[in-house]
Amino acid sequence: MIPRAHGAWVMFAAPFVVAAGVAGRFDLPAGLLLTAGLALFLADAPLLALVRGRQRGRAIRWATAYGLVGIAASSVLLAHYRLLILIPFGLFGLAVMGVRLFQASVRADRSAGAELLSLAGFSASAPATYAVLTGYLDLTALLLWALHALFFGSSVFYVKMRVQTVAHRRRPDMHHQEDESDFGRATVCYHAALALLVSVLSVAGHLPALAALAFAPVVFRALWAVARRPDDLRLWRVGAAETGYALTFVALVVMAFRIQ
Repeated sequence: MIPRAHGAWVMFAAPFVVAAGVAGRFDLPAGLLLTAGLALFLADAPLLALVRGRQRGRAIRWATAYGLVGIAASSVLLAHYRLLILIPFGLFGLAVMGVRLFQASVRADRSAGAELLSLAGFSASAPATYAVLTGYLDLTALLLWALHALFFGSSVFYVKMRVQTVAHRRRPDMHHQEDESDFGRATVCYHAALALLVSVLSVAGHLPALAALAFAPVVFRALWAVARRPDDLRLWRVGAAETGYALTFVALVVMAFRIQ
């Protein structure tokens, strides 16, 4: 049992790649952290199956296997390498998973709030990896966390707005019209605030200009979609485009922090 959405894999991998790129190195403790994070990420599928009452025997076997791998990697990090700084991140990740499983049990795991919380959990691997590689949990580490959460949060608003637009075109009742309008406004507000925030941080000298520029493609694509409201929704095409934006973001952020 593994997560099937390729977008989730991108969101999982990007913080590790960026943190390693910014730190300029990758070592065994970082590899163990990647292993522990991957185990937690992979455990999501069987645990969700258990919560939803599907394939219980198979889900228990896979969840147990992933859990043992994660515990083994985490134990080495804490007991041998004494990286106690990782404990808050581990507790946060487990808490996010717990909330996600509860939301899945009440069929609320597809809400914007639930997805944004999951993204905060994904993004926490950036400061954790950076701290392991550099020995510091400084402003750069926290900034990497925020940048990833903000960037991938853009996808939540954008994709949901696109889905609501198509739903309204196919069934133009009042309920869908209100949903479409709400997500349109939310998308504009989010991306306007995002553009303002990264611009202010860049001007104030807290964020490299190239890192701020990394948000430009997703801001423009979201505002264009709100203005045009395209009624075709091919999820594979949207997913491929979002992957391209993410790869561009990763490259620009790493370059920005390496050359500053």
